[in-house]
Amino acid sequence: MDYRKESEVWRMCKHKDGVHIYSGFVHFKGSFEGKDCFVTSDGRNGTFSMTDINESFSVGFRIASDLAYFNDNENLVQVEFEAKIPWTIDKKLESEW
Repeated sequence: MDYRKESEVWRMCKHKDGVHIYSGFVHFKGSFEGKDCFVTSDGRNGTFSMTDINESFSVGFRIASDLAYFNDNENLVQVEFEAKIPWTIDKKLESEW
């Protein structure tokens, strides 16, 4: 997995306790054991059932190719992640939304 090629990372929100919640995903060629983390009833809309690594980071795996860098999507795994982190740079740059 090339860590320099995240497919997407975004800031979801600032939580009431002051931490910022970020989500994102990357891809790798291969497979995984277990359930797909995407939970849906209609095949399009849904939520994610992530595995907590610790109180600040969770991860999930799915067979998907959203915004993938790969030309061939065969055996492509999408790694979803969510991080909860405090704002550590210049406070003037922190957004309230």
